[in-house]
Amino acid sequence: MRIGMIVTLRTETEEELQELIEQVKDVKEIATRVEHADVVATVRIFMKLFMKRKVAMTYSLTGLGHGRKKVKKSFVESKLYQLLLSIFQHTVHKHTGSASIARAVSQALAGSRDWEGGRNERRNKSSDSGESTEPVSSESSPEDTTRLDTA
Repeated sequence: MRIGMIVTLRTETEEELQELIEQVKDVKEIATRVEHADVVATVRIFMKLFMKRKVAMTYSLTGLGHGRKKVKKSFVESKLYQLLLSIFQHTVHKHTGSASIARAVSQALAGSRDWEGGRNERRNKSSDSGESTEPVSSESSPEDTTRLDTA
């Protein structure tokens, strides 16, 4: 879990994540490693560098769900968000507005359930239960149509 010459950082617990954030010294090195032409991809790479799926799924952008009830931890109130903003200053996205960064964070966190094979796990569970994972066709076949005799 060294930060100087980035080794695998991904943490499995909130405690490990906080410890790791405290050890960060060279934000330029991290910026070089996570920078991508797309803002959302940069945020997602950054998040995957620091935390595993299990930890990411405990966060949402604001931590609030329906009815403004607290359901998760707020990412914008975390030290990791402050680090992300610092890192953005060393990327091609340094002039990106806070609203765009917040949207990117929200998208990346929403997709975190698919990290580390999460999507495949859900597909396997649904196929084990007999549910179809194939998209439903909008075209109807002759077997799907019911004939109504209006005579």
